[in-house]
Amino acid sequence: MAIDFDFDPVEQAMADSVAAFCRDRVDAELLRAAANEFPLALWKDMAALGVLELACPDSGGSASALCAVSEQLGRAAFPGPLAACVLGVAVLDEKERAGIIAGDELVSLAEPPLLPWGPLATHFLVVKNGVVLRADPPTDMQTSSTLGGEPWGRAAIEGNAALADSDRGLGLYLLALAAWQAAAGRRLVEMAAEHASTRQQFGRAIGSFQAVAHPLADSVIRLDASAALARSAAFALDTGAGDAMVALLRARASADRAAVAAAQTCHQVFGALGVSLEGPVFNYSRRMLQAASLPPTPGWTMRRLAEAAGLPPISLADAAA
Repeated sequence: MAIDFDFDPVEQAMADSVAAFCRDRVDAELLRAAANEFPLALWKDMAALGVLELACPDSGGSASALCAVSEQLGRAAFPGPLAACVLGVAVLDEKERAGIIAGDELVSLAEPPLLPWGPLATHFLVVKNGVVLRADPPTDMQTSSTLGGEPWGRAAIEGNAALADSDRGLGLYLLALAAWQAAAGRRLVEMAAEHASTRQQFGRAIGSFQAVAHPLADSVIRLDASAALARSAAFALDTGAGDAMVALLRARASADRAAVAAAQTCHQVFGALGVSLEGPVFNYSRRMLQAASLPPTPGWTMRRLAEAAGLPPISLADAAA
């Protein structure tokens, strides 16, 4: 039986609008500059498209629509705490979420002592036992440099108030991450394939060698499967079909693993260009690798999946293997 994962006309129209915005506003120069200074004006313009409002409980937005726009932002390697702001909109009250929806305020989903986007964040959230908690902004935060060039902080904070709609909020957070990762990885592989079709060695395009072509093909298969898992999980979240949280955890775990593997493959295809700040792709891969380390950790995800499958508790060493 075939399953149609295409977006409906409204969702596709939203995706097309975001794609056009990214083509007009996001280029290699912007991505390089964003590693040094967060492009707040660009973030506000993205928010004005209604992307973050899709997570609002009373907006009428769907998980599938969020998946559609997250894919397009991923293809552009769009900078910023997209998933954390989606979570904030989903769980915070109407007054607090207004600034996030407008793009004026950012959210940090922390895994203390690490606070992703902490130096720029207004709202701080933590997850404990599967519940999203509000945390007070830290009074003493150290700034940490990151591979992705993102401003992270380091401070000891604790959640002090449970927030409503934790399950839905966490689900949308995982969905945004999975869709962004799979799409960013797919675009990275496309750029590597374009390079391999023109780069010559031994009088032939390197893409004609199996040692280059086959790993790229494997990356496409894994990334497309991850994108399908994300779209399927969005459907489950919208309709209540099956265990949506398990589907979302699978999608996030699959997308992270596929994206990290694709980044490694594409670095090899590009050679030194693949790890140069001035090169065409490092500002993609560095953000993909950074996104794979965002909370919840891979160990937490794998433990939740093991529990859902009725397997014995999994250790961090097992999860990293």
